Amino acid sequence: MRPATAGIALGRYHSSVPNLRPFRALRFDVGASDLSAVLAPPYDIIGPEERKELLARDPHNIVRIELPADLGTAGPADYAAAASAAAEWREAGVLVKDPEPTVTVHQMRWVDGEGREQSATGLLCRLGLEEYGPDGGVLPHEKTHGGPKADRYALLETTQLNTSPLVFLAGSEPEATSAALLVLTEREPDATGTTADGVSHRLWVIDAAAAEPVLELMRARPITIADGHHRYETALTYRRDREGDRPAQGEPAWDYALALIYPLDQSPPALPTHRVIRGQPCGEDLLERLAPYARIERLADLAALLDRMAEPATFAPGVTGTGRIGIYTGRDPVAAILTVDRGATDALLDPGLSEGSKGLDVNALSVIIDRAYGADATELAASGQLWYVKDAVAATAQIDAQEASATFLLDEMPPSAISLVAEAGEVMPQKSTYFNPKAPTGLVLSPLEW
Repeated sequence: MRPATAGIALGRYHSSVPNLRPFRALRFDVGASDLSAVLAPPYDIIGPEERKELLARDPHNIVRIELPADLGTAGPADYAAAASAAAEWREAGVLVKDPEPTVTVHQMRWVDGEGREQSATGLLCRLGLEEYGPDGGVLPHEKTHGGPKADRYALLETTQLNTSPLVFLAGSEPEATSAALLVLTEREPDATGTTADGVSHRLWVIDAAAAEPVLELMRARPITIADGHHRYETALTYRRDREGDRPAQGEPAWDYALALIYPLDQSPPALPTHRVIRGQPCGEDLLERLAPYARIERLADLAALLDRMAEPATFAPGVTGTGRIGIYTGRDPVAAILTVDRGATDALLDPGLSEGSKGLDVNALSVIIDRAYGADATELAASGQLWYVKDAVAATAQIDAQEASATFLLDEMPPSAISLVAEAGEVMPQKSTYFNPKAPTGLVLSPLEW
């Protein structure tokens, strides 16, 4: 279940707003190739076996372009092969270009772990690239590991295609933005498909005039990167490198990137990334060190902890975190719920932080870990003592397997909290959230041409 978002106001005024526009999209002709068969997961979660399965599913699966070799192994010949495949598919009519500028509404539907039907609806369009800045129209929400990836740069340079969208949260009024977006879905979709994870996908192709009301709302406030910080930075790097080719008049297409923008109340859930730590302290010693910063409620066993952490997250009005952190620790395992003492953790945080940032559980946990282990999470991660796991069961299993000494479990976060922190000009720690399910690659492609 998605956490409630009521009562969380958006941040300060920004002088810049995002440059969003329709474009002539490149699409799979679903009359010639089934959409289900040509979609692929995001490139960075595709392993070698899944890549083989996708290629076997359909000769035109987008993975042939998006991931022309196993992750981390591609060379110049692989990128050239991806570009050749894209050109051949266009020539053969497998990929067709819209005759006029459009936007595309994408809706995902799935059943969550509690058997409830869920959905997420967003808008695919072009976004004008801009450098990050305190008054910018495009805001990051999370610190990133290192710089842009050479692999994505090489693929962009060689294929001249945005093959998968950057994902954003709209900062505009959620209710009005959602209403304007959902009006566009009040007819049969233009394309459908289902991915291997059981998520169904529906697409509506919308002409520029009909799209203007929702675009106008989304342009009203800055948008926040939800997923794709590295790829956004890669697109910026590519634009800088092309400055010498800039025409005397008009904008080059490489000034833009493909964007998928969700209203705050239509986005996929912002799920947590749990912290797993190896080394001392652990067990009772660790709980003793945590006591000054949280109330500790001991639980009977791991099953009780997982049950408690599976309870829906609830948020008081104006608060960005639940204050609930699960812990499983020790060779003679101890399970407990920590209830954060905000006064104690706030005193350790930068006093200049906004109230929204101070209220984040991930920030409270960062200072708790620092005090308990004598090093911050970034240092622990760099030394291999701390790592990140998305699944709570997998994270806690590493304690029983004696591969780690403690696991800290976090609640999901309301998407509105992410925008609130970003609009305050602040970023969250690395690996604060991940959005799931993720939109697949191949829904729409954006060629670097008009």
